[in-house]
Amino acid sequence: MQNNKSIVILDEVLDSEEFKALKDYCFEENRFSALEKGDHIYYVANAPRDTIDKINTAIEEAYKVKIQNSISFLRLASSLCDTDLRIHCDNGNVGTDFVPTHGAVFYITHDENNINGTAFWKHCKYGYVCPSDFTDEDIQKNIMCDKENSLKWSLSTIVGGVPNRLLSYPSKYFHSKYPRVMNGTKVKDSRIVMVIFFKI
Repeated sequence: MQNNKSIVILDEVLDSEEFKALKDYCFEENRFSALEKGDHIYYVANAPRDTIDKINTAIEEAYKVKIQNSISFLRLASSLCDTDLRIHCDNGNVGTDFVPTHGAVFYITHDENNINGTAFWKHCKYGYVCPSDFTDEDIQKNIMCDKENSLKWSLSTIVGGVPNRLLSYPSKYFHSKYPRVMNGTKVKDSRIVMVIFFKI
């Protein structure tokens, strides 16, 4: 049983046919569209229902607890879009009608020639996690103002973005995609992940 404060890494979450079907779905023309939220533009798509169910089941089995709420979507980043550093935490306003206890990333594509995945960071003042008493306003004022300032952060670790890998972490942990700018210009060469916010 995993402690709810644990970072969980699960490999080969989907079988080979399921994973191929998911990649084919992601590679369909015009699958992703721009979504503007605050000062950031995301490139997102709906995730297939069967994949969402599989991932949620894997999370519940890892933590030995039922998920109370969850939201999932696909996200794309390349050398042309979503190029911000944007170090952040997921326990504030992430566009859900609930406050997530955890976030998760399911890796679909990766760069075979470069280190890539999810980076965890230490803030110069607040350490590795967002203070538990911070409100959304506090997060915006004290954390998100530093999201692009690499001088305020030190790299803690990088979890490799291995295809068919699920990474789950407490929502208060400071993190970002890695590297800041991906190499791909076409969809198949870009970073495609499924993002999950959930409460347990």
